[in-house]
Amino acid sequence: VNAFLQYLNYNTNVIFEDKLYLADKDQILKVINSIEEKCLNVLIVGHNPGITNTANHLSEFKIENIPTTGIIGFSYEGYWKDLKENKCDFLFFDYPKKNN
Repeated sequence: VNAFLQYLNYNTNVIFEDKLYLADKDQILKVINSIEEKCLNVLIVGHNPGITNTANHLSEFKIENIPTTGIIGFSYEGYWKDLKENKCDFLFFDYPKKNN
């Protein structure tokens, strides 16, 4: 997480949620649904298989695996508490070994 924060040069309003460590899709979605509406941009950091299953749940874009330090982006218009399956628009998917 700290590597992402340093890379993004971001150091305010960071919440570390222990529930996300090795969380499954349902646990991750529960955390997302509980995000305060004043938060417009969210970065969720997690482990597989939960993080990949969550990404596949959020939009119609499907991937086999988010590799270590992989990042996938979505946009969502609505309330966090109302986020449901396939309600996000896929923006990007990248990881260090993608171009190798």
